[in-house]
Amino acid sequence: MWDVIVIGGGPAGSWTARGFAKAGLKTAVLEEHSEIGIPIHCTGVVGGAMLEQFPQTKSCVWREVNQFKIFSPEGESFLLPNVKAFILNRQKLDLTLAHEAQKEGALILLNHKVSTLSQEASHVTVEAVTSGEKTVHQAKMVVLATGSTSNLARQSHLGEPPQFIRGVQVEIEIENLPTIELYLGSRIAPGSFAWAVPTCGKSAKTGLITLENASIYLEKLFDSPFLKGRMNRILSKPRASRIPLGPSPSTAVNRLIAVGDAAGQVKTTTGGGIYYGLIGAEAATAIGLESYKNGDFYPALLKQYHSLWQKQLGFELKAGLYFRKIFDKIQDSDLNYLTQRFKKKDLQDLLHQHANFDRHRDLIFALSKVPDIRAVMVQLLRRNFFPGRNSFSLC
Repeated sequence: MWDVIVIGGGPAGSWTARGFAKAGLKTAVLEEHSEIGIPIHCTGVVGGAMLEQFPQTKSCVWREVNQFKIFSPEGESFLLPNVKAFILNRQKLDLTLAHEAQKEGALILLNHKVSTLSQEASHVTVEAVTSGEKTVHQAKMVVLATGSTSNLARQSHLGEPPQFIRGVQVEIEIENLPTIELYLGSRIAPGSFAWAVPTCGKSAKTGLITLENASIYLEKLFDSPFLKGRMNRILSKPRASRIPLGPSPSTAVNRLIAVGDAAGQVKTTTGGGIYYGLIGAEAATAIGLESYKNGDFYPALLKQYHSLWQKQLGFELKAGLYFRKIFDKIQDSDLNYLTQRFKKKDLQDLLHQHANFDRHRDLIFALSKVPDIRAVMVQLLRRNFFPGRNSFSLC
């Protein structure tokens, strides 16, 4: 019998386990893979706020960038200035946070793939398969940090985020990539974007996210003018992912809490989830410890967790969903127009004032107050909700 079982040894899971173990609770982490941090699940770009709030992650930084270069479908570009971001060694991050959990007394059990959860009146029974054999564990509380591909949250009546976006990424060797580049266009990432992120030496992580089948667009990205002639070779196999867009309807139910991607704690603009997942882990630890202290694991108390992290991230997620809805049906001509517009001084000044890597709501609202940008947003909304009516191209 454990006090807490955390399912999943990624950043959110390990940080949650650290919090409970530090408070003296008997804590176990069940990780399905044979090694922490493998396979690598995301690009690993974060803002400075995360490093300040979680200083243990500073040792995982590969490099710092201070601007992003954004390309239109026709190859024009503008700079997103004064946006400080840090590119992490993603595997080292996972290992570092797992080590933090172990230092506080959490036990990490590898090769434990959880198959079922059974909620009882006094505990939760967790069945896992390890080396082909079933193992059974019990805990007073269980934290789901399983990412977005597991069906355990749905089986446990926590539900799922309202929507998912598809992603794919590879590591490549590339010439002349001094900063992070983002690529727009229907031929590469319909309704979203692709990227090239320098890591160390000439290596870079390159991929895209889209509502469509992301893998079929990866070859188009390789053959695009953005990368063709600069890319030397592919260094890894493509890895596909499913990224939640929006929070789950419930992230706490009797003796169960979901954190990270499993809870939809992911930026709805870019799909990044490391920082938001750690914020969720802090909230889960705070409410979970209160529940443990009071001996009350029933919904009335645990649901305070959902309210707590929503207060910190809810407005950001809603603003990002609004932004994504606007641009679901954006056309290449619109993107070319906007790229030219963002090169102008007034919008460069606005970006310089409001752009923030971790919080996008203020920038979205500021842009919506610029008359011609607001006109674009309104037209895109009409295109989404009233296709064929009053539709025009901005080219």
